[in-house]
Amino acid sequence: MSDEEVESLSEMRKYKDRKSLLDNYRNIVYKMLIDNIPQEYILAYVLKEGYKGSISNLSSYIIMVAKNNNISYKSKFPLQDIKMEYPDDITIITRQELLKNLLTIDEKKKNNEIGKYLPIIEDKYPIIKTIKTIFTDFHDIIFGNDIELLDIFIELYKDDIPSFCNGLKKILPPLETQYLLK
Repeated sequence: MSDEEVESLSEMRKYKDRKSLLDNYRNIVYKMLIDNIPQEYILAYVLKEGYKGSISNLSSYIIMVAKNNNISYKSKFPLQDIKMEYPDDITIITRQELLKNLLTIDEKKKNNEIGKYLPIIEDKYPIIKTIKTIFTDFHDIIFGNDIELLDIFIELYKDDIPSFCNGLKKILPPLETQYLLK
């Protein structure tokens, strides 16, 4: 290496700051650290404010902010003792459970707990009712005896599910031919 290249290595370079999920909470964490708020309260507050990342990253971030700002701060409890739990009076319905309930025809196999809340969910998210209707109509056509109803289904739902309807249009002529041969 030349002398200039060696000298250029000693110069500080300015790198872009990496974006983090925690960037929006930096001031909150800093202020709470200054006020000597315990880590569990900082964690709870940041989670309440909408942080969706991992708790271990958040905990490390709190310690890093304290260290970078010369704030004397030690974690007062082990991180593994933190349990993420919803209160008993809150019912959690996952997307998977909701879809399974919507796409199940046999009432015996449906989750009755989800069924209780389905009208509320449908009011809040009208697409749920549309999905349920489309699925039921398609199921009735497939397991019915009238292949002609498939054309009506495609025409009716071409705006709601265009790619599915276009795929049906492609397989409809061979399907009709096969159906007529029976």
